[in-house]
Amino acid sequence: MNSGTASIKQLCDDLRSKLKNEASELQRKARETGICPIDGKPIPKQRLSHGSYTCSEDCAMAWYAKYGWTAIEDKVKARRRELKELLPKKELNEWTKPIARKDYRCNVCGLPIPKGEKYDKFTCLPGDEYFVDDPYETIHQHENCSQFVSLLYDHDFLDFEGYDDDELDDIQGDLGRALSMPKDSIREMVRDGKIGENELSKLKEFYKQQEEKPGDD
Repeated sequence: MNSGTASIKQLCDDLRSKLKNEASELQRKARETGICPIDGKPIPKQRLSHGSYTCSEDCAMAWYAKYGWTAIEDKVKARRRELKELLPKKELNEWTKPIARKDYRCNVCGLPIPKGEKYDKFTCLPGDEYFVDDPYETIHQHENCSQFVSLLYDHDFLDFEGYDDDELDDIQGDLGRALSMPKDSIREMVRDGKIGENELSKLKEFYKQQEEKPGDD
């Protein structure tokens, strides 16, 4: 892909928007017509009065399996993998491990990287899908913080279209809530390489509990 074509991120964003709009339109039609979009049967008045757009719990489960947040993100991830396979193979050295010549701030934990410390540096080089928007942009991370990000990818807390500092900050805040610890302590644990499988399993359980809280439907 080149500067004349849409980036993978844009294509994935477009797919996500398309699926969400499709779901919203089906919900709207279901509430207007009273017909379930899953099996085509009438939606009971009691369910309609509670804002439901399916005729039964089974259909509600089928709906979420097709149009729920997880289902949509799975489709987007699959499409992203397909698109990445089409990219030309790059021989770039975007990630390096220099010695800090001055103090930097880690873009993961937000804590200082002191002068003289070995750290992970990323440079957006020609051939990168984001080069047009952010040519030669650099980011700096503690080595342990890079490992933390890899763990987040491995456990599906991040998707492969990339992440931003706010997203990492939110995850560390949620991890603090999951472990009943202040965010500053979590940042230090991330920097020191003390976040592992056990802590992330508790974060996953925390998110599961949040999703299971009673909703409208």
